[in-house]
Amino acid sequence: MAEKYGAQVQYQKGKVLKFPDLTIEDIGESTSEGGGGGGISINFRVSAKGETDQVSCGLGEKCPFELGGNAFELELKVPVDMGKQEDYVLVLTKTGKASGIPIPRLR
Repeated sequence: MAEKYGAQVQYQKGKVLKFPDLTIEDIGESTSEGGGGGGISINFRVSAKGETDQVSCGLGEKCPFELGGNAFELELKVPVDMGKQEDYVLVLTKTGKASGIPIPRLR
């Protein structure tokens, strides 16, 4: 069953999330001193309509990207249980048709 756009989805490391127009898959985590959410970024592989790309999004950030002719915004919220950093709340919003916004690249 596909996840719904705009809904808070409990995201777990290694879990593949399927939405009506795309699939999101965790491909790793990176950290940096100056990023939001304590510098933790989650790197995702996103796939839609035969296209595949990568998006990096930090905790507490809203990360716009385009894929498959559509525009999306990915948001990662603080882990529900800070002791289990592999669990996050993810919100994916479909914001419209593609307009040429460059996809955020891995940091």
